[in-house]
Amino acid sequence: MELIVNAYSLGLVIILFIEIMSGQFFSAYEFCRNHAVETYGWAIIFAACGFVGINFLLALLREFGIVVTIMVTTSRKAITIVLSFIAFSKPVTIHYLWSSLVIVAGIYLNLYSRNKSSWDSTTQQWWKGVTAKVLPASTEARKNGGNTVY
Repeated sequence: MELIVNAYSLGLVIILFIEIMSGQFFSAYEFCRNHAVETYGWAIIFAACGFVGINFLLALLREFGIVVTIMVTTSRKAITIVLSFIAFSKPVTIHYLWSSLVIVAGIYLNLYSRNKSSWDSTTQQWWKGVTAKVLPASTEARKNGGNTVY
């Protein structure tokens, strides 16, 4: 938790410096002063939701490790994108399909790397079954001089 606090504090200092240097800080301060209930009220709600989210993420990391945590956060993002397509009408382009394919491939490769030995043996057994059905026909065709008997 200390790492999160330090990272957020550093981010605050950097953003505050940029806002002051660009001149946007003072207009933002004036807006927040004029609309204190709305801006600070929503900021408190946003901060509380962020606190719950960060605690959930850290608990997930502590309990299950980095791989599961990254899979959960990536899946959450993918589900959010799908729900946005359902909730808001927008065209599905080839870019969305490619990115979805990359996400699915990443999840598959992650699962494969963790279950490689069992998946390899299952794949080999399946392949032997497929070739056993295909190869006898080609072996019989070779015996008959290349002519397949039906």
